[in-house]
Amino acid sequence: MPSRPFAILKCFVAASMLGLALAPLIAVADERLPADPPITIATVRPIDPDEANQPLETPGETVPASPQASEPGDAPQPLSAELPGPGQTPNPVDPPAAAAAESLPSSGTTDASGPAPPRVEPGLTKTSPEEPAAKLKPVPDPAPRGEVNIETASFKSITPGKSTLAEVQEAWGNPSQMTVQDDRPVHLYRVEPFDRIEVGFAEDVVTSIIIRLQQAVPAAPLAEQLQLGGIRPVLVSNEFGEILGQSFPERGVLFAFEPAGQPGKATMRVVDVILEPVTAEAFILRAETYLDTEAAASAEDLKHAIQLQPDLARAHWLQARAATSMGDTELALSSSAEAIRLEPANPQFLVTRAQILRQAGRISEAIPDVRAAIQNAESRPHIKARGFSLLGDLINSDPRPDYAKALENHMQAISIADPLISSPHPAIRIAAMEVMIDAHLGAAQDIAWGNWQNKKTAVNTWLQRASDYAEAMTAVESGFHTDALRFRVATRALAACVGAQGELSPADWTQRALEVGERMIGANQDPHREQQIAWDLGLALYDAVQIHQVRGEQDAALEVGRRATELLERGIEGSGKPANWLLVGRLYFRLGTIFAVNKSDHQEAVRWFDKSIPLFQKAVDGIPAHEVGRLGETLVSMGVSYWEVGNQEVALHQTRTGVELIKAAVEAGYIEKLALEVPYSNLATMHRHLGENAQADRFLKMASEHRDTLR
Repeated sequence: MPSRPFAILKCFVAASMLGLALAPLIAVADERLPADPPITIATVRPIDPDEANQPLETPGETVPASPQASEPGDAPQPLSAELPGPGQTPNPVDPPAAAAAESLPSSGTTDASGPAPPRVEPGLTKTSPEEPAAKLKPVPDPAPRGEVNIETASFKSITPGKSTLAEVQEAWGNPSQMTVQDDRPVHLYRVEPFDRIEVGFAEDVVTSIIIRLQQAVPAAPLAEQLQLGGIRPVLVSNEFGEILGQSFPERGVLFAFEPAGQPGKATMRVVDVILEPVTAEAFILRAETYLDTEAAASAEDLKHAIQLQPDLARAHWLQARAATSMGDTELALSSSAEAIRLEPANPQFLVTRAQILRQAGRISEAIPDVRAAIQNAESRPHIKARGFSLLGDLINSDPRPDYAKALENHMQAISIADPLISSPHPAIRIAAMEVMIDAHLGAAQDIAWGNWQNKKTAVNTWLQRASDYAEAMTAVESGFHTDALRFRVATRALAACVGAQGELSPADWTQRALEVGERMIGANQDPHREQQIAWDLGLALYDAVQIHQVRGEQDAALEVGRRATELLERGIEGSGKPANWLLVGRLYFRLGTIFAVNKSDHQEAVRWFDKSIPLFQKAVDGIPAHEVGRLGETLVSMGVSYWEVGNQEVALHQTRTGVELIKAAVEAGYIEKLALEVPYSNLATMHRHLGENAQADRFLKMASEHRDTLR
């Protein structure tokens, strides 16, 4: 149950006192050959759908492209014949601009969607992507000056949570007045030099001390005066974005501000000082406020919150999100599971676990969570819309995607979110606008990868509308993280363009992603967040490499690819994820094939392949079954360049290894037997050159047998 002092911040009572005399009174104990033909490169694919921002490798918001085309029987009708186009969806929002916020950190709101259970304290927590707040300009509060011990503050020797009624009476005598609030006794005292102190009790133990100030005083100097300067405070706001005060979690101290009279603004002038026992909710509030920018610090706050209140589901949920940002999938999954155990029907928690599972490539496990979230979110339409959008993403990420079904879900998300973008509640409004952006991006990807007509025009239209929504959102919602939203649009746009098979130029989206991403990297002070942004930008550039390749723009592919390697190499060091090793290895391979195929420079190609082989070796035992055949084809293709530069031993080894992987994929039904023709032909040629004619004849026969599978 939330403490009364936090609740008090929601109903200001003008009050007064001598603020200057307060300091000494508050204390702390402190990613054929017949004859001798040339070796053939085995299916060097200019575009690999599975490499388009795979969820396995990135914790961010990019949507993966799927590896398979729709089955012929599932191919949808032309877009224009069956589905409404982007022009038939609601227009981008264009409401009047909100008043500019003060230079303050983000604070929070509650869910305002109806009868769903309230959060830890309604109106006192920063919200999430599923349930965002009316955001303020993210100018941080002062950073903490090193580690701060946790201990409840005292006032004139009286400590909330410890001191008893008898001790208060002994120190201060009898109260001037006694009353009851929320079924709890409250005693009013006149303690020199203050004329009004409110002391709340529960079972004869002090629960709160409220010191009413006669005149409002500035928060910053007061905090220094009270020896709170080493603690990072966090703003407290209600569900309408009105800033109510400031909390100092390590001490249980709250400042109640003089009302500003306008949402998103704060006077930063204190009218009440509130003391309470150190609680989990204050740490949760600060953790969520800085979750998107300082995941490590938020994780530390959440650790404290869980220690204080282990059964608080929201703390475990936020811990899952912090762990995701820091790349700790195991902790993210265990924390989300604990949150769901504590609140099984909470749709937010189910959506979050589904997102984590998607990022881990566990699509089949994520889908039931999303379906359950949709079912449980009838009274919370913004979360239901988020669920449909995520379900569309999961369906188009599946190894056997159904793009028509994915598009259906993205359209459903749009239809639910559209009326919510004009909600008077900031939380609902922002959540709806984010869904509109993500669902439009998802629809663009469904169309790009699916079997649709007029693909170029349709994809461009949907991407532009997503961008329009993003710009409208940042213009209307004062202080929303503009760069982060633009970065999301640009990176996901590139993932969609990969599916268009060269019809769409990546240049514009690449430039947008680079400009914003590099600016975000330069401005970020959290190493975990910086690494994540670098990784996401590297993945986006990898998508651009693939598009340039299929368009025949090899020099552009090399230029972008070199920058992509610099970024991805930041995240590959120490990574234990096979998918990450596989992805970076494939990028090296792609750049090598440009030199091998387009520039006939096998020496340079081998330099790139030398970088990729160790990563493939590390990844081979942990990659998904449907990826094995493609890795085999990659190794066979690399063998050609090693042969051309005279490194016959490595050429044979890579080709043989590739053959074994392709055979495994054929046996599992992921690729056709025809895929083995070229590898066997290459082995036949290699052995013929080595004078091993019996071996050459054997492989030549096997190649012919597999070629004949088409007859």
